[in-house]
Amino acid sequence: MPDIRPLHKRKRVWVGGFALLAVGAAFGGGSSSAASPAPRPTVTVTATAMKTAAPAPAVTVTKSAAPAPTASLPGMITPVGVMYDYFSAASDESAATIIDLPGGPDGAGAHLPMPVPEIVRRYGRDGLRELLRPRLRLAETGFHVVATKGFDSTTDLGAIERILTGVDFDEFLARPRTSHVVAERDGGERLVLTISDELQGALARVEAAELTAAARHWVEEQGSGDTDAIGGLLHELAELARGAQQRGERLYCWLCV
Repeated sequence: MPDIRPLHKRKRVWVGGFALLAVGAAFGGGSSSAASPAPRPTVTVTATAMKTAAPAPAVTVTKSAAPAPTASLPGMITPVGVMYDYFSAASDESAATIIDLPGGPDGAGAHLPMPVPEIVRRYGRDGLRELLRPRLRLAETGFHVVATKGFDSTTDLGAIERILTGVDFDEFLARPRTSHVVAERDGGERLVLTISDELQGALARVEAAELTAAARHWVEEQGSGDTDAIGGLLHELAELARGAQQRGERLYCWLCV
């Protein structure tokens, strides 16, 4: 039976800042035959932490539970988790335009120089981690973006701000620009959400040592995760926030289930 718990509640394997499920010979596993994914039962959840753009009333977002992991060819890895592209834009209207762009603000994304098994053979898992590490980049879409998976813009970033500033999580949620929906498609499976100005400011001001300590604290609270990977992601997000401040832009998150 598929696991329908929220993805941030499931056990994650952290590789280069991504939550990944490693399968196949390249990671010490055996080969397996390709299999079809299990049916995707739908689960209706109320988006209590999200706010719809005025003047629309509050919405109920229908999301599909993640399918059971599919078997892959030897040495392949299958990403597990929701995609979160953090990006900056000059306005809510500008940010909303990316909802219909293929691949979101990151577009086609950064390309690996060779197949994953070949990377592992030549450079090992450390080399793969480095290539997969989320990095701030100016995408071909014209947006500055940090693309990652499994690091939620509300629960996880909210916890980071609490660790950095001591803000109460209920206060964090009550802010008008915390996870405010500016664009939506596919019944809520693709969203563009605002990041609060307070969180953006905290990321822009924080020192590198504080981010490293916050990553360590977050991993300890979660009981799992890679401190170096989370720390690296936070450093990239802080750089995104600083650049946005300088350009007079705000932070957003494109979410895709």
